[in-house]
Order: sequence, then structure tokens, then C-alpha cells
Amino acid sequence: MFLMFLLLSIGFNFDLIMGPYAIVRIHDTIDSDFFHYAMRGRLLLEHGLYGWYPSYAGGVPAFAWQSPPDHLLTLISAFIPMWLVYALLRITLMT
Repeated sequence: MFLMFLLLSIGFNFDLIMGPYAIVRIHDTIDSDFFHYAMRGRLLLEHGLYGWYPSYAGGVPAFAWQSPPDHLLTLISAFIPMWLVYALLRITLMT
């Protein structure tokens, strides 16, 4: 049973294991979505609860995105590296 789950997880995460040498890269959420969580977490630590997100030209209101500055992943990313959060989320999905 353990071997079956190990083979399934290797199959689903093959592009993460191979890194830049993978033929097709499927898992790009850590590059596209989690980048914003990490930046918001950094802003939260530096400035507290903020109302303006300055990363885009001219900035946008902090609540203009799908998740606000006090979102759970933003709070977690302020203290834990996002690659670890991503790995833990993947493990919980696989189990």
C-alpha cells in the first residue's frame, strides 16, 4: 500500500522532482499564485495591516485580489517559507 502511494506521488510530482529538466511543467501555482501570498506576508510583517498593495504600477487597493491581506495563506507565509507551505498542502491533498 505504501509503495502504491509512493509511486502515485512520484508520478504526480515528477515535474517538481526533475525541476528545470522536466519536459512538461504542470505545477506552476508556486510561481504564479504563491508569489503574491509571500509578498503580502512580507508587507504584513513590515507595515502591519495595509490598505494599498504597491507592487503593481501605481498600486491597487489591498482588497482588490481574490484574497485579502488577512487571508490564512498570507498570514502563514509571513512566518513560514512558501515552498514549505506548498509542500504541506500537496501532502495533505495526496493523503
